[in-house]
Amino acid sequence: MIHFRHGAGDRAPESESRLAAFDVVAVPGEKDLRRAVEKGCPVDRVRVCGYMKLEFCRRMARELPPVFDNGKRTVLYNPHFDVKGSSLPIAEQVIRRFMDRSSYNLIFAPHIRAAENMCASERARWQQLAVPGRTVVDLDSPRLIDMTYILTADIYLGDLSSQLYEFLTCPRPVAFINAHRADWRNDQRYAGWKLGEVAEDIDDVVGTVDRAVARHPAMIEKQQAAVADAFGNIDGAAVRGASIVATAVYAHRQGL
Repeated sequence: MIHFRHGAGDRAPESESRLAAFDVVAVPGEKDLRRAVEKGCPVDRVRVCGYMKLEFCRRMARELPPVFDNGKRTVLYNPHFDVKGSSLPIAEQVIRRFMDRSSYNLIFAPHIRAAENMCASERARWQQLAVPGRTVVDLDSPRLIDMTYILTADIYLGDLSSQLYEFLTCPRPVAFINAHRADWRNDQRYAGWKLGEVAEDIDDVVGTVDRAVARHPAMIEKQQAAVADAFGNIDGAAVRGASIVATAVYAHRQGL
């Protein structure tokens, strides 16, 4: 059994303790190698191959028109689906805070699983928050997963999604919402929060984004180092991934 790690975020869920059951575990970068070993996966079973999704998206790179054409900066708001740590339960209030300010455009694009159990009336309620030319509400289009929003937004706002690191492949301002009053500063699940600014109160969300923009120059080197640790060498990731599979299958057939 060969396991390829999903994403490259910081949550390190308890399910990762099951990695020891696999014959080979392929991870994007050094960060996930360390965490796999910490969760009990023997180090000789772990292979670092780079982040294949980014390599694929670079090959498919295209000219993307801006989502908005009013010249204002665009915030991508990307809450996670797991409500235990996500800001999704207060997302409507967050969206309304941006409605009250005219300084930013907003793309509300939660994790694609956030809407998987929504009924039609729930979806309609979210869509009513969209404002043409100013606020996009997207619950399930391909843009949630093909990096369209990641590549075109100017600022990231979220909580626990690994899309943070995809966004930071091009260093930009990032901000986070501590919706659960988490004691996050010494918790590795929130390591990404040290790469931007954190809103501890919903009324400070837009102000936190303002600070993230103003203080971003001091964060660039930290963001670059974090991305390298998470994703490894992106160029050639797909070939390395294929080689990991081929080598493991060959070794198994040879009884090695």
